[in-house]
Amino acid sequence: YRNAAEALLRRLAKHGDIPTINTLVDIGNLISIRYAMPVAVFDQADIAGGSITVRFATGDEFFTDLGSTDVVHPDPGEVIFVDSNDVVSARRWCWRQSAQSATSTTTVEALIVVEGHHNAAGQDVQSALSDLTSLLASHQSQGQIKWYVLSPANPRTAMGQGVENASP
Repeated sequence: YRNAAEALLRRLAKHGDIPTINTLVDIGNLISIRYAMPVAVFDQADIAGGSITVRFATGDEFFTDLGSTDVVHPDPGEVIFVDSNDVVSARRWCWRQSAQSATSTTTVEALIVVEGHHNAAGQDVQSALSDLTSLLASHQSQGQIKWYVLSPANPRTAMGQGVENASP
C-alpha cells in the first residue's frame, strides 16, 4: 500500500496539482508533500473518549473509508488509530483515513499526525512540525497549538508524558 505522502507526490507528478479540500487538509497535504511523510488530520468532534490510541487491530474494530458508507474491519495485527468505541480514525498507520475522522469547514479541534519511520525521522518530524505550526498560526492566529513528539521512549501524551511544545 502506498502511504499518503507517496500518493500525493505521485498525483502531483502526474497531474501537476492536487485538489483543494479545506484549509486544514490543504496544510496537511502541503507538509506531506514538502517532507515526503504521511500527515493525517483528524477532526476530534466525533472521537469517543476524546483521545486516539495507536495499537494493533484485533479485527473487530470499525472502519469506513473516505468516500464510502460501507463499514469494514481492519486486518488483525494492522496498526490502527482507534477511539474508545473501537472506531478507527486511520489504518495502516495513518496511511488510510476514515470518513468519521475527516475534517470540514466546521472543525474546531483537530489532531494532526506527522508520521516518520525512516532513519532521519526525528529531525524531519521536528522540521515538519515547525513548518506546520507556522502555517497553522498564519491561518488561525487565535488558535491554540500544542504538539508532541512520540517515540518508543516517549509513547504517551497524557498527563505531561512525551515531549511537548505549546505555541500561541
